[in-house]
Parts: sequence; structure tokens; C-alpha cells
Amino acid sequence: MKIRKINLRHVVSPCDAIAFLRMEIPDERHYGPLPFGHVRYAYQGVEQEAGFPMDLDKEIFLTRFDEVPVKNALGEDEPLDAAAWQDLEAAFRNAAPEILAAVHKDYAARWQRFFASDEEVETSQADTSAGKTAEAQA
Repeated sequence: MKIRKINLRHVVSPCDAIAFLRMEIPDERHYGPLPFGHVRYAYQGVEQEAGFPMDLDKEIFLTRFDEVPVKNALGEDEPLDAAAWQDLEAAFRNAAPEILAAVHKDYAARWQRFFASDEEVETSQADTSAGKTAEAQA
């Protein structure tokens, strides 16, 4: 299974300690992108191993924010106080609409390319059929 990565570096965080990096979405070959993804982020400049899972159809995060461990620069779990967890949760909740907009924009561009390629195939097949009909009549 392929993982589709959508850049989220343009998403502004209201909290200086958090930087959004990317959305990772499983992309099943025959079915397209699945409706679930992980928001990857950095905390105090350190990319975190655990992202926050998100249901893209329901547009909600699927875990409690205080259940996901935060790693420091040494790779050790860093205990956060209640205020830090609230800042983390607020940053993600405030950024959710912008994150979803980036995902929808990526999906729209992908489907547009998909349908454009199908139309070209249909047109070329129609042209071929019309040519054969003209030859048969001659």
C-alpha cells in the first residue's frame, strides 16, 4: 500500500511549539485514498513519531490529544503539563479546517487529472470508431 503525503507546512499554528508537516493517507491501488490519515507534526522542532489520526469523512481527530506521547530532541518521552496539552489540542483543532482544505484540494486535483485522462481515452476511441465507420462506407 502506498502512502500519499500532502504538505502541511503552509498551515499556521497558533502555538509556537508546534509546526505542521504533512498529512499521510494510505492510498490503496484499486480504491484510491482511504478516508483516514495521520497528521504529522513537529513539537519544539522535533518531528514526532506518533501523529494524530484523523477521519477525513467525519472531519474529526480519532484520539485524545493527551494520550499521544511527545518526544524531546533526545527521543525520550517529555511530560507535558495540562496547559501544554491544551495548547497542543487547541492548535490542532484550530488548524483542522485548513488541514482538511489542503486534503480536499489535493483530492480535487487528483480526480481532475484522472477524469481528464479518461476523457482523452474516450475521445481517441471515438475518433478511431468514426474512422472505421467512414472506411467501411467507402
